[in-house]
Amino acid sequence: MTVQSPSTTTHSEIVSTSEDVSKIVRAAGDQRTSVCIVGGATSLDYGLLREIPGFRVVTTGLSRVLDYAARDMTITVEAGLPFQTLTEVLLEQNQWLPLDVPHPERATLGGIVACDWSGAFESGYGTIRDMVIGISAIDGRGIRFSAGGRVVKNVAGYDFCKLLTGSLGTLGIVTQLTLKVQPLPSTRLLCAVGIEHLDQAEMCLEKMVQALQQPAVLEILSGTRWTNREWMPVEYRGAPHAIVIGLCGSLQDVEGQQRSISGHLDTVGLKSREIIGSLESSALRDLAGGSAGADGEMVLMISVRPSKVVDVLKAFENDGVLASSSRPSIQVHAASGCLFAVYDTSPADAGWLVHTVHPFVRQMNGWAHIVSGGPPDRTLASVWGPSPESIRVMESVKRAFDPSGILNPGKFLYRSM
Repeated sequence: MTVQSPSTTTHSEIVSTSEDVSKIVRAAGDQRTSVCIVGGATSLDYGLLREIPGFRVVTTGLSRVLDYAARDMTITVEAGLPFQTLTEVLLEQNQWLPLDVPHPERATLGGIVACDWSGAFESGYGTIRDMVIGISAIDGRGIRFSAGGRVVKNVAGYDFCKLLTGSLGTLGIVTQLTLKVQPLPSTRLLCAVGIEHLDQAEMCLEKMVQALQQPAVLEILSGTRWTNREWMPVEYRGAPHAIVIGLCGSLQDVEGQQRSISGHLDTVGLKSREIIGSLESSALRDLAGGSAGADGEMVLMISVRPSKVVDVLKAFENDGVLASSSRPSIQVHAASGCLFAVYDTSPADAGWLVHTVHPFVRQMNGWAHIVSGGPPDRTLASVWGPSPESIRVMESVKRAFDPSGILNPGKFLYRSM
């Protein structure tokens, strides 16, 4: 391919090989201009927004399945492959990658890794960090590097897989991934529990810990925007909160899990109701897209220890620390302590985020940042909060991978890059 100078505008290139990516990065380095990485364009709002002229690398041309060892339950793909296409390939062998992501028909696997999206199934199956066993990428000098392998037992060397996961394309442009997949469960069951008070939610979560097996899905939903959904059992419609529990496995395993969970819920006076048929599929789609947000909405992500999620939810109540004039709808991945608060409108300025949200979350040893939307005056402090103690280490890692600071500049929380 021939790389053209971007002059003072953004010049887009759809790449189809890793060498295409290397050429663009090297050209950007020579011209001292930026490189913006775009996959399916589903998470462009993630992080700090900065319009910097330069090159835009569009990875959707990197969309091949390179190797599929169904018996070993591993698959090697290029990073621009859409998640929905991967799902269809795996389904032919009765396997799946247990993630649920917004816009699966467009979201690319490289983008999912870069943004560290996992979804509701992380309770039973872990996160995307646990599923990537091999990775190839292009660093800020245009040099290709790899880690891991195509077979689980051969994974060795520096764990670049976990380092690049969640790095928002600021350390390297992911071009290839090897993923550990799972057998498709023969039986799946989704049910809901209506909750009037958050103390009940805390008791319910404690009972889930005592169950025979961790549920595949364990979500807390807060706000009538969630509890008025069509798939919510009628007796729980309009409840202040709900818990959604998903079970996967053989019929015998699922029935055993269901009996165990029902028994534990009975001890605290709670009942679960099944979500069946097409409503189950609708519920899973809603859970996958609930953290994405729509045009004009702001999505605030908070990560704390799982034992603290109910305390954070209470802070959003009428007299809580995080209460505001705009009441958000909230989705919590209870097993990981990851909370998404979706506001109908963004705050007029960043002051509430800087002076209220970030200090409160840091007191709980947690982390908060804007996933999409936000006030018009978004700054490093409003999006990411105060710099962590590890910022110097993080910046030294950034310089090692991207000495000139050209990869997605300003996207992440680096102060000096």
